[in-house]
Amino acid sequence: MSVANLLLGRRDFCSENEIVEQIRRSKNYRNDLEEGPGYGLLIFDTSNQNTWLVCSPKRLYVILDDIRRPEPRVQWTTKQIPPKVGMDSKSERTGTVYLNERPRGWLYSKRIFATIPIEDQIQNLVQRNKKPAVQAEKAEIS
Repeated sequence: MSVANLLLGRRDFCSENEIVEQIRRSKNYRNDLEEGPGYGLLIFDTSNQNTWLVCSPKRLYVILDDIRRPEPRVQWTTKQIPPKVGMDSKSERTGTVYLNERPRGWLYSKRIFATIPIEDQIQNLVQRNKKPAVQAEKAEIS
């Protein structure tokens, strides 16, 4: 923990693994239906908050990790995977990503996606999460 955060009573940002685990606490998470948390994708970061997408086999979650709050919170979830992705530019540094035609979008940091566009990264996140289930299916067939 940084000295500044300690003095201000703030915590450090959570790691990707901690963020992925956070979906288990979501009211939408059903342990009997989900195959476990999948992978996370950091889409926005500032000195006070990070926004993550986390994909499980059944849902896509948006999680806000604000160090001024006690813990990260699931802000939104959808069962529609892969999501429809729309984008809008807000400034030189940020844009807005819209998931499944939801009118309110989520900010993203353009520098995070300087080499691979955000829409490709979201599709990669979804595909990456599906691979273990597909591989397990193939193993059962063999």
